Amino acid sequence: MPNFINRTGLRFGKLLVSDQYKSENKNIFWLCYCDCGTQKWIRTGKLCTSSPKKNQIKSCGCFTRELNSIRMKKEKTIHGLSASAEYNIWTKIKQRCANPNDKSYFRYGGRGIFVCKRWLNSFEAFYSDMKDRPSKKHSIERINNNSGYTCGKCDECLSNGYKQNCDWKTAKEQANNRRSNYLITFNNRTQTLAQWSIETGLFSSTIWHRIEIYNWSIEKSLTEHLHINQYD
Repeated sequence: MPNFINRTGLRFGKLLVSDQYKSENKNIFWLCYCDCGTQKWIRTGKLCTSSPKKNQIKSCGCFTRELNSIRMKKEKTIHGLSASAEYNIWTKIKQRCANPNDKSYFRYGGRGIFVCKRWLNSFEAFYSDMKDRPSKKHSIERINNNSGYTCGKCDECLSNGYKQNCDWKTAKEQANNRRSNYLITFNNRTQTLAQWSIETGLFSSTIWHRIEIYNWSIEKSLTEHLHINQYD
């Protein structure tokens, strides 16, 4: 057998190669004993005898599980808030801004809403700036509805002139913010949600839900007649 190298007795990470091997479809597999007690057949290509390869196997799989466990414990030790509402909110913010598969992505990342690098890369930084939410009735709100989740102090924010754009608000406070800061452009005119509400005679909540929740076009949202059986 050309270029055959006997790996019997060699150690690769937590794996010790036995003297048994088998050949299948021109590939050679070695029976390896892991330090955790597991036996596993490993292909020769994963047991490199020269300089270590990037994909060289180190265990039966237990090593990766141990690293993941250590990482998770470390994260919990760092801030101890992985089960908190603030951590859950931070996670959801990142998902809807950066994950195209998130159901809310089209209303956030899909229209350019982003998380600044300081908050994106560190829950500790996010929590340090935002602190505890005041109550269960509060959720995070962007002060400028057309801008991102920005801290106002990292290099990215400072170089682009971004201010801290988030605060804890109740649902009522958020509704008021939508009316005063939510800008809509139609027929080459830009007005706030409240101004369009006055002009069209539609409730501002109706216009907002049509655009943000039901994904209607701006034209349809502002011109569609409100039928008696239509609800916000």
